[in-house]
Amino acid sequence: MALKQVDSSKHSGVISLFQRHFVKDRLIDAQVARVLPSAFEKRQDTDYEDFVTVTPAEVSSLKEDVRRFIDECEHLLNKLVVDDEGLT
Repeated sequence: MALKQVDSSKHSGVISLFQRHFVKDRLIDAQVARVLPSAFEKRQDTDYEDFVTVTPAEVSSLKEDVRRFIDECEHLLNKLVVDDEGLT
């Protein structure tokens, strides 16, 4: 987000800006990026709702999806930083 010079004071705003600047522009695959709002919603539910149950299978699946998301973001960040520094 810093490389795009955009910021938000709310988590939902950051997610929206990420979708607009990285997913809509096809810098991050939309399928991979779906985990961001999904994980945020799951976190909201488990933090603020009463008696939320999360199965080990759900945790494992979410963990795999988040790992793919992080890997893709790291790859993009490396590419953007290298491009920005004129090293390519």
